[in-house]
Amino acid sequence: MKLNYIIFRLLIISILFGCNNQNKTLNLKDGLLIENGTIITPDSIETVHVFKGYVVLEGDSIVYVAKEKPTLTGNYKIKDARNKYVIPGLIDSHVHVGHPIGISDADYENMPELVESYFNQLPKSYLYFGYTTLIDYDLKEQTKKRFNESEIKPLLYGAGRGIRYFNGYGQTLFPKPLRYKIFPNWVFDESQKSDLSEDIDFENHTVEKAVKKSLESNAICIKTYYEDGFGGTFNWPVPSDSLLTELVTQAHNNNLPVALHSTSASAYKAGLKAGVDIFAHGLWHWKGEPLDANPTPEIHEILEQVALQKKYMQLTTRVLYGEYDDYTWERINDIELPHVLPSILIKHLKTNEGQFAKREITETYNQLKPDKTISNEAYFKFGIDKMNNVVKLAQKYGVKMIFGTDTPSAAGIGNVPGYNGFLEMQSLVKLGINLEEIFIASTIRNARAFNLDKKIGSISPSKVANLLILNQNPLNNINAYNAIEQIIIKGKLIERNELIAK
Repeated sequence: MKLNYIIFRLLIISILFGCNNQNKTLNLKDGLLIENGTIITPDSIETVHVFKGYVVLEGDSIVYVAKEKPTLTGNYKIKDARNKYVIPGLIDSHVHVGHPIGISDADYENMPELVESYFNQLPKSYLYFGYTTLIDYDLKEQTKKRFNESEIKPLLYGAGRGIRYFNGYGQTLFPKPLRYKIFPNWVFDESQKSDLSEDIDFENHTVEKAVKKSLESNAICIKTYYEDGFGGTFNWPVPSDSLLTELVTQAHNNNLPVALHSTSASAYKAGLKAGVDIFAHGLWHWKGEPLDANPTPEIHEILEQVALQKKYMQLTTRVLYGEYDDYTWERINDIELPHVLPSILIKHLKTNEGQFAKREITETYNQLKPDKTISNEAYFKFGIDKMNNVVKLAQKYGVKMIFGTDTPSAAGIGNVPGYNGFLEMQSLVKLGINLEEIFIASTIRNARAFNLDKKIGSISPSKVANLLILNQNPLNNINAYNAIEQIIIKGKLIERNELIAK
């Protein structure tokens, strides 16, 4: 059996990286040859291959990858990648490109140049740190249009508008009837019919209609929510098991994976029962002793089931670490910020008005603390310890991670677009996740989770030419992801320094 597996692996490798490309002549009209580089790419069964070789791009596609140099004719440029590392572009599968940081509602009216500078730089900031594909879980059409009007930008996919639960998380934060305009795609349980006002057409909010709206917006997945109130601080309604199961069934019937906002044990259990595909956060809330960060037997059982059922987790550690950054505001002095944030915004973030998120997170944590006598610092540490313990436990049970950051999960400086992804990677390394796992989770596994693996996620013929050329090996050092020399997006080679904010 073992011998047969080895033979099979060798056959796959030869097909992908050797014999099918030998003695091939390519006539190019608008090509790029990347030669002499060390190519690092996952294959279809999620192992990583490293070899010296050649990659040929034609237009926005990869047309050749192999150890042997091809015969080329026609019009093409050459990139000598000697002593460089060529990898697929990275994927952040949990972003919100319409949510700015450091910009309040009042700033939209009073400081339009601030808003414009932020959104003009946004696509470049993601590319600066190598994110060539983004997936937005609550993507408005106007947001998508604005993003795609940028000349240089990552690929942007979405879930359409996230499917909310009637008067649940998100909606409940706004007064009626405004909440239904802000979050227009929602569903309800039969028991809630009596709560629907007469001017609401509940026939337009069935599960079937909600999924159809997502499909009409070219969604590649469904995002829905199970949030009962951040560990008991609030008491928000959540979907019934039957409603969540119906939503998953409708989505799967349309070949759409389902990502569930889930931060609690109850959310994970509901998601497992309904058959969701992706848990869109780490597991931070569970019943137990106050201020005890050790996972309970219930959490062990949940993570074991996540692994057994082959579900994906987006750990999103920067949600909590980012909140702490917002609380301290010390990241304002980070030397990376001028690379990815316009100078006008950095200046604004140093003002009292620009630090509104710092005040908001302080007020929030004062409300969240079950014991008002402990300091905010101690409560931040408690939450981060819970999160980190779950990450380590998930590794123990073999849970598969896909890379997502929830950027920005708050409006402060803790979730700077692009840079937040690199900080997430650093966080994962500190928690013991190996570099190969991070590489796979950020490339092919992310692509596969969203049915995009025929387009992106690895370096192979017919895929979109989204590549990074690094000065360091990402399988040896996480800092390689901040040692990018060039980014290739849809076949266009861009110097990293061209993406720096002004």
